[in-house]
Amino acid sequence: MLKLSNIIASYLIVASCFASVAAQYNCDAGCSLDTAIMGGPVCGEDLLTYVNGCVASCQGIKKFTSGPCSGDADRLTMPDFSGNAEVITRAIMNRFAKENFRFVTKEIEFSTEPIIEEGSEEDESNIFSPLQVPATEILVRLTHEGYKFISKASTPTKVTSTQPYQGIAQETSTNLRHRALDVIGDDTRSVITNTTVFPYRTIGALDLIQPSSCTGTMISRRSALTAGHCTYNYSTRSWRPMTRIAPARYIDPTQADNTAEPFGTWDVDYVTVKQEYIDGRTRTADLAVVTFKPRTDTRYTCRDNTQVYPGDIVGYLGIDLVAGTDTSVTDTRLQTMTLTGYPYDFNQQMVTSGLCSAPPQSYGPNYILHYCDTEGGSSGSAVLSTQNQILGVHNMGFGSSNGAVMFSRINFDFVYQTAGLANQEPLNCQLRPTSCPCAQYTNNRRSRVRCWIRNLATCLASLQARV
Repeated sequence: MLKLSNIIASYLIVASCFASVAAQYNCDAGCSLDTAIMGGPVCGEDLLTYVNGCVASCQGIKKFTSGPCSGDADRLTMPDFSGNAEVITRAIMNRFAKENFRFVTKEIEFSTEPIIEEGSEEDESNIFSPLQVPATEILVRLTHEGYKFISKASTPTKVTSTQPYQGIAQETSTNLRHRALDVIGDDTRSVITNTTVFPYRTIGALDLIQPSSCTGTMISRRSALTAGHCTYNYSTRSWRPMTRIAPARYIDPTQADNTAEPFGTWDVDYVTVKQEYIDGRTRTADLAVVTFKPRTDTRYTCRDNTQVYPGDIVGYLGIDLVAGTDTSVTDTRLQTMTLTGYPYDFNQQMVTSGLCSAPPQSYGPNYILHYCDTEGGSSGSAVLSTQNQILGVHNMGFGSSNGAVMFSRINFDFVYQTAGLANQEPLNCQLRPTSCPCAQYTNNRRSRVRCWIRNLATCLASLQARV
């Protein structure tokens, strides 16, 4: 019979493997990244690997063990934070808490390799199972500062589509002309001669190490859709430093870099991808949502300020759930699908495909093999129906065919939630008037004062011009 003292001793040994939270760390002061101060990585009771115990405990993790979680030690390269003086504040850790993301670490090394149109015949047969479905949907978010967050919580939606928005750009043509991308057979691609018309202006060049490295399509005020491999390099196990989007970029020989951005550019705030792609380069999970910072633009006003997002100006396209079964994609709209993007061989020009040379083939419930012409740079191009609804994302060229991940239920929900479509604020942006609009209120002083407050800069400029 075991003595009571031995039982207590065994309990204490087990308990010592865990760190207790509240008494050990001052969360209001933040958590240093320096391993000499806070120690190394820990595995939380939620089975996430955190950069140190302070970061885990300050996010409500009651128990954790020293070292990375099982499996993470093999697939994760933890940065060396020895001597790193940066402090992770509570505000950083809680930034995405409402979306159930937890801060886990900071990335400090990024991929410098150019993006190529990935794929091979071997990939076509072996890189994914046709019926592959993740056991748990885990999402990874990386900010422009390198802060990495992970979420294991996802809520299925009942939404099946979202509506496009044309933006407040003055050109509002809605006609997407009938379009006459590895190239398959005859090259049927054509250059978009006016990228500023809707819906083309919702499509932008994504800049990484090189300009126009991938294609992104706006799907909400703040976010664009692209391919997962445009944000993460599986070969080097490192993130790609995506910097900005240039909607409707086109060639302009009068510019120093030979390109023009008619609506300007927006800097990347953060990207969100699936852990499934990071772990195994799974093509059925090779899609990403890129979210941008607002930009100050005095030509516009949104909610009485001048902070505008790309979708406010150029608009965005709707996303749509594809028709299919548990084993295949059956959506007939894909027979007339098209792609529009920035292929490398057209030197930063926006190019659209004609009708594909053959109908696509289903490759399970989340993927198709298609026969639209593509080249590197087209990665991330939206799969468009004739009604300009996005049905998926082009992400691979195999040679004899190309590949695209489809908006099955699991992928639609991922995009819908991470793009902020579930709680998108109502749009209230407009062009600022070029002249003071307050003269109409000559007989109503209160209304005139309100008008002047809303249009102070414009009215002052008009007043100075008359002096």
